[in-house]
Amino acid sequence: MRKAPNLPQLFLVQLVKEELSFDSKHSPPCIKCDVEMEAYDAVGNKVTFRPEFHFEDYIIRFKQIMERVKRGYVKGRPRHIETPDLSCIHILSYFIFSKMGTSELDAIMIRHLLVTGCPLVKDVKFDEDGMQELAPLLAQVSINDFSIKAGPGICAPAVVSGFVKDILLNATMEGKILNGLDFPMWDGSKDLTAYSVDLAAWTSVRAFIPRIQHTKWWTAGTENTLTFLHIDCDDGQKLWGLLRERRAIQLSSIHFFLDAAVVLRQGDRLYMKPNTPHFVFGLKHAICYGSHYYTTSMMQQTLQGVIHAFVLHKFLTNTHHQPSRQLLRRILFFYQIGIMEGQIPSSHRTFSHLPNIHMVDGLLNFLSVAILVVFGNVLDFRTYSAPNQHQLAAASKEQQFLMANHDINAIPFNERLAIYSCEVTGPDGEIVEDLPSVFMVQLLSALLEYKAAAERRSLNGVPHCTSALLSRQVENVSRSEEPSTCLSLELKSLYSVEWKVGWEEKWHSNDLDYCIMGITPFDHKFIDKQGNHCQEEMAEVTTAAADHTQASKKRKKT
Repeated sequence: MRKAPNLPQLFLVQLVKEELSFDSKHSPPCIKCDVEMEAYDAVGNKVTFRPEFHFEDYIIRFKQIMERVKRGYVKGRPRHIETPDLSCIHILSYFIFSKMGTSELDAIMIRHLLVTGCPLVKDVKFDEDGMQELAPLLAQVSINDFSIKAGPGICAPAVVSGFVKDILLNATMEGKILNGLDFPMWDGSKDLTAYSVDLAAWTSVRAFIPRIQHTKWWTAGTENTLTFLHIDCDDGQKLWGLLRERRAIQLSSIHFFLDAAVVLRQGDRLYMKPNTPHFVFGLKHAICYGSHYYTTSMMQQTLQGVIHAFVLHKFLTNTHHQPSRQLLRRILFFYQIGIMEGQIPSSHRTFSHLPNIHMVDGLLNFLSVAILVVFGNVLDFRTYSAPNQHQLAAASKEQQFLMANHDINAIPFNERLAIYSCEVTGPDGEIVEDLPSVFMVQLLSALLEYKAAAERRSLNGVPHCTSALLSRQVENVSRSEEPSTCLSLELKSLYSVEWKVGWEEKWHSNDLDYCIMGITPFDHKFIDKQGNHCQEEMAEVTTAAADHTQASKKRKKT
C-alpha cells in the first residue's frame, strides 16, 4: 500500500460562510501580543508593531508565522534587502516597469514583482468619502468578523452580513477587527498591459468578457486584520508574506505546502505569481486595490493553483471568482487565431502574448490553458451543487434526480454551451504520440489522489464534492490507471518538441469536427435534456398560440 501524500497542515484556514448578521455591540476585547514585531519595506525601512487579536490562538499562530519569516533573514534583515539576487521578490520602480515589454517582464516575473512609486488608482482615504468610493455606506456586504470564529476549534473569522459603514465605525481602539473583501471595481481600467494576456485576448478576440467586476476590486479592513496562508495597495499599510519555493518541495507537488515578507506602502504594487501561498496582515486601517491577471508564461502555475484551490477550497483560498474563468476560454480563442490560424502578425502589439509552442515550456503553457478549459466542469465548484442549492444544505430528491439523470447543476446554461500536429520526444528518447492526453491523464490521476488524501484528513474542500462525485466527473473526460502526485509534467526538462512541416493545413482540414470530438457523455445527457425541454416549451407555446387564435375567432363571430 502506498503512503498517503502529506497535505499542507501548517496554518490551514477554513472560512465557513455563516448565516450571521453583524452585531456591533458584543465582542471579546482585543489581546495585545506580548512581544514587539518588526518587518521591512521595499527600501529597507524597519516597521515595528505589536499586533492585537480577539483570541489568543491568533497571537500564537501569527508569532509562528513571523518566526518562520525571520528564519529566512540574512544578517538580521530580509533577503530582498541584503541579498536581492537570492530573494523571491524582485523590486522595480514604476518608471522602469511601465517601459518594459512582455518578454522583459516574463524574464523578471519568474519571481514576485514589487513595483514602487505606482500612481494611485484613486486618491482614497479611510473615511466616509473614501469608503463611498467602494460602495454606499448602507450597502449590505460580506465582512470577515474576527471577533467571531467560523466554528468550534477553527482559528478563522466568521463571514457575516453587515453594512459598509460598520467597517468604518469599528476603526477605533475598542472596535472589532473587520475585513471587507467584497467590493468589485466596476469602472476598472481596461488598458492593454505588457503582462496581462487576458487583456490582449480581449483586444484581439473583440468579445465581451466579464473582466472588470471579477478581476479588479477594492478591499477595506481595519488594523490587525489577518488572512493566514492562502492562494489567490493604496491608503494604509499591509504586511505581505510569501512562501518561498524550495527544491525539495515544489509547489507543483500535491505534497506541498515562509520565509519572505515585505511591508507594502502607499504606491507599492505587488505582482504575485500564481499558485503562491501567502498571508496578509493589516498594519493600519487600509483601503487597497487588487486584481487578478493571467500571463502566458505562468499558465502551468495557474493550472496548479486552480487545482490546489479546488481540492482544499476554503482551507486554502479566502475567495473565488468563478465567472473570471470565462477569460480562459477567450485566451484559448486568442491562441487559436494567433497560432493555429496565423491571424495575428508579429508586428501587432498582442503578438508577444502568444506562447512559443516550439519550446516545451511554451507548448505546456498552451496546453495548460486548453486543459483548464477542458476541465471546465471538473474544476468548477458549481458542478457539484444542484441549481439553487445552498453550500450548507443537502440536495433535495428533485435536485438529485436532475443532477444524476440530466447532469443539470448550478452552472448556468449559457456557460455550459460556451489539438495540433507536432512531434514530441519524451525522457526515454521515444516519440510521445499524444502529449496532451499524457499530460491530461497525469493531472487527472494527481487530482484524484489529492482529493482522496484530503478527505482522509477531513479537508472536505468544495461544498458537496466527494471523491466519488469527482471520480464520476473525471471518468467523463478520461481514465487513468497510473497513479500520480504531481501537477506539472513529470520530467519536463527531458522533453523536446519539433513541429512538422505543413501542420497548419491539418489544423484547417474539414475532415475533423473538433466541436463534436469534444462532447462528453455528460454533455450528451445535458444537451438532450435541454433539447427535449425546448421542444416541450415550443409545444406549449404553439398550443397556447392556437388556443389564442381560436378564442379570437370566437370573439369575432360573437
